[in-house]
Amino acid sequence: MSLKIIIGILLVIALTLYIAYFNPTKITIMVFKDISYDFPTAFFVFGLFFLGALVSTLVHTLKSYKRSLLRWRESVQLKRERQTEDNYIQGLRALWEGRNKEAKSAFQAVLQKQSDHVDSMIKLGDVFRSEGSYDEAIKMHLKARSLSGDSILVLRCLESDYRQDSRKRELIETLE
Repeated sequence: MSLKIIIGILLVIALTLYIAYFNPTKITIMVFKDISYDFPTAFFVFGLFFLGALVSTLVHTLKSYKRSLLRWRESVQLKRERQTEDNYIQGLRALWEGRNKEAKSAFQAVLQKQSDHVDSMIKLGDVFRSEGSYDEAIKMHLKARSLSGDSILVLRCLESDYRQDSRKRELIETLE
């Protein structure tokens, strides 16, 4: 125990003894009309001190629990974001090294954890385009466009998709 707590307890005991010595009367508490309890004044004051200490300890414990729960949630979220970014970086490395299957699985893992990760959608669409899956590439790039608005990067990807799939009407609409 710390010295402050010991001194505090000793002060409360001393105050209780002081009150008991100078106030030998009793306090009557009526619970119901027929039921009442008599307490010595010192006992009543000591009980109030004890109740206050109990309530303040409970409030402090609940606040500490809430803070620790919030910190835990933040750490879980940070860990999830780090894993997502690690998968994205692995996908980029695999894409640069020409390992399209690994890149595709890494970008899909990112999208499973964070379905609104636009950069992964763009890169996954690029992988689909390089494999010749133009419909999948267009679908992925359109989804990225719906999330990011009319981003130049997404529009260029869509333009490449439509051009390589020989869809002139959609290409013209995208360019407009």
